[in-house]
Amino acid sequence: MIQELEPEQIVQMPLQELIDFLVDKSNNRFENPEETAKELQKVARNSLRLDKVMKYSVNLSLSVTLSVIQHMESKVKKLDKAIAKLMKTIPNTLESVQGIGPVYAADLLGDIGRFKTTALSPSTWDSFGTNTNLVNTRPTKLRVYEPATNICGIT
Repeated sequence: MIQELEPEQIVQMPLQELIDFLVDKSNNRFENPEETAKELQKVARNSLRLDKVMKYSVNLSLSVTLSVIQHMESKVKKLDKAIAKLMKTIPNTLESVQGIGPVYAADLLGDIGRFKTTALSPSTWDSFGTNTNLVNTRPTKLRVYEPATNICGIT
């Protein structure tokens, strides 16, 4: 939106045209596009108007910031895909738990991997949120994997 319309354009645009614009650009994701359009026009009316010199500087700064955000988002997606690919090679059942995806599972495995021994003390089990008073048996060995970030070559 910020890339296509100036506040003055939003204020002067007929309401139905702005609604159609919002529906089109958002792929109809707004629950109430008419209310959103009205609020957008209200915000545009009350926004600070900059002179031409400041407007150029602010727009340049905002566009660079937006580009950086978009770049970082694309890198996060690439890392998520790489982590998911690597997690397929590590036998684990963490991802079978609802809400735990490959990235979170890799993080959990990385936390487990920080322990140097497989003999875990009761205080260690407590750090995992396990109530040792209710658990009669604990595994004697814990398979330790390298953290996924080390597998990716990321430090």
